[in-house]
Amino acid sequence: MIPSISSVKKVPLPLFSLLIPLFMVCISCCGSPTIWGYPEQDFRSRLVSGTLPQLHEEDISRLSFSELNQLGPGAPLFLSYFPFADAEAPLRLRLYQAELGEEPYASFALELLIRDLLASEDYRRIQDLEDEISPRYHEVYPWRRSRVSAAYWLRQDEEAAEMLDELVRDFPEHVKADRELVLLKTVLEQRTGREDWRNSFVSFFRDFPAGPHHVRAWDYLRIEGLLDGFSPEEQRLLRGVDLVARGEKVRGFELLQGLFTGAMTEEFLSSGTLQTIAMAADTPGRTGELLELYGRISEELPGFSGEIRELSAFLLRRIGRHREAHTLFKGLVQEGDQRFLWYAFSSLVRSDTAAALGELPFLVSEMEEPSYFSDVLAELFQRMARYRNWTGIVRAYRILDGSVAAGVLSPYAYISARAAMTGLSDIPMDLPPAEILRRLGRGEYPGSGGDVAPEGSSDSYYRLLAAVLSAYEPDSRPSVPEGEAGRLDPLVLGLLNFGLTDEALEITNNGDSGISSSAAEAVVEALYGEDRYEEGLRLLLRRSIPMGERFFYPRAFEKETENLAEEQAVPAWLLFSLVRQESLFNPAALSHAGAVGLTQLMPSTAGDAARRLGMESPGDLSDPEVNLRLGAWYLGHMMERTDSLADALAAYNAGITRLRRWRRQAAGLPDDLFIETIPFEETRDYVKRLLVSSWNYGYLYYRLGGNELVSRYFPRL
Repeated sequence: MIPSISSVKKVPLPLFSLLIPLFMVCISCCGSPTIWGYPEQDFRSRLVSGTLPQLHEEDISRLSFSELNQLGPGAPLFLSYFPFADAEAPLRLRLYQAELGEEPYASFALELLIRDLLASEDYRRIQDLEDEISPRYHEVYPWRRSRVSAAYWLRQDEEAAEMLDELVRDFPEHVKADRELVLLKTVLEQRTGREDWRNSFVSFFRDFPAGPHHVRAWDYLRIEGLLDGFSPEEQRLLRGVDLVARGEKVRGFELLQGLFTGAMTEEFLSSGTLQTIAMAADTPGRTGELLELYGRISEELPGFSGEIRELSAFLLRRIGRHREAHTLFKGLVQEGDQRFLWYAFSSLVRSDTAAALGELPFLVSEMEEPSYFSDVLAELFQRMARYRNWTGIVRAYRILDGSVAAGVLSPYAYISARAAMTGLSDIPMDLPPAEILRRLGRGEYPGSGGDVAPEGSSDSYYRLLAAVLSAYEPDSRPSVPEGEAGRLDPLVLGLLNFGLTDEALEITNNGDSGISSSAAEAVVEALYGEDRYEEGLRLLLRRSIPMGERFFYPRAFEKETENLAEEQAVPAWLLFSLVRQESLFNPAALSHAGAVGLTQLMPSTAGDAARRLGMESPGDLSDPEVNLRLGAWYLGHMMERTDSLADALAAYNAGITRLRRWRRQAAGLPDDLFIETIPFEETRDYVKRLLVSSWNYGYLYYRLGGNELVSRYFPRL
């Protein structure tokens, strides 16, 4: 009923003014649906801030979960991540979400439900859910697996064994790859009185490489007093594998080796045993014994000779006998076998670069997936460049041209052109050096084939240098293609919508095939918004997400960095690049060597910088402003003592003394070729990465052109 005007006039003015906002709130609340008594925006803000009263209730079963659907798809699932006082709340919310049947939220909620119940060992609850859970899940592998585990731990042995047999029948590959289920199956055979249960335990220890499940199996047999039922040789196998799994490799190797001192049989030998023996012998002084044992096994049991050759090859490679490893790996290569072909060539690269160059045509002829060999071809290039084998690089370029991707070929192409231009190589090429650089600088596939690669696909460092040398200003960036939506995108975006960044990041890290670039980009934005730049950048770099450069090159601590760069006469784009490379903008970064903070300063270096700046002490090196001040000074100090930015960065990374020694050893080389000869791989890559990073920061934020940048890095190019 609407009050009359006269009745309104009777209300005193101060009281009336108080009733107006209350009246408006009432209209607002009555005009829009509420969730647990709160308008949607109020509910969300209270939820995120932890002030929602229902979070603190001991029992939320009286609440209407259906109201949560007003928050959008998946809301019950997302709420289950919040800290309710009611310990049953997450389970109820996830069960409700699973019952809704809306994907991908429903199946994900069920997986979380199962995971949490198994982790809390609430096996009875798992069984109780059989009647509550939708029948459509009853044949799903994770649910059926959880039912087996529940029955096993509740000692319902016959039921568990029957369900496990059915699981093996319906999902043989899943069970075979699930070491936990294989162990449960083995134990259940003993519990249910199957006659050959001992053979199953022997097989479990023999057929799988030593691992934590063997420790559990041994402890079960010991605690249950079942070990006496095994023969002495079987006990030796079981205990030997158990010791290796526990890290007691010396004792484990002695026991396992004792199995093969006399006439050899296949009773205790398998791929698993051989791998366990290899693990056990991974201690100083055991290599010779292991190779001798391998030789005896191969001679007396020729059926294992193939596996022995493979294990011997990996052992020889691990201890640095690469030439012998190459011979064995090459003997294992079969038609179409890229894995052993890779290992054979890689071992040759590490033992004899000249021989590897001679075998390069064979490798090219056998490559079915050229990208599979990108890293080993990069290693071949680095080794030849390190020892100034410029003619070798030119020969390799001529062989690889037209057979590998532009990113793999670009260092070979660039150095080949530069070697010809500087008179370091007189080997004729199909194209003039200037034309090779022109193609490389424009993002074209370098070489005589004339094929054009997608923009930006060739290696950025060499492409930038090639562009500058061919009088081309690289001022454009590749467009980012639209990616297809991933099946897990709704989960990730929904979690972010509820402020659950950590949970969204976890799914993104583990769900490569189900998450699109746009969803991953949203996670990165959320991380940056929380000043978690390192996590965002690691996600980008790990997934190789095609995003705009501003995501890859953010300006964290922008104000402090800009001010200190100006104060120390250091280019801001260089300081941003250095911090990104050193710490990925993590103020708490700590290296194995003891370098601290954003600019990764050693305490001794920081102390010296602090004294030069008139500071009593360095202070807290994890403090961003303190660390940036000291790091900016030290970078400027290296710039004053060297002739180029490249040299300053090499000195920052490896020390001024080493830089001067390297310069003397490479006297006369142009700046770009000198970088290739630096013996420290870390320092070589450091300078190259920072040039590319500086190019991006300079282009994106400071209108710095590639020509100006390269002239400051390499004034004698």
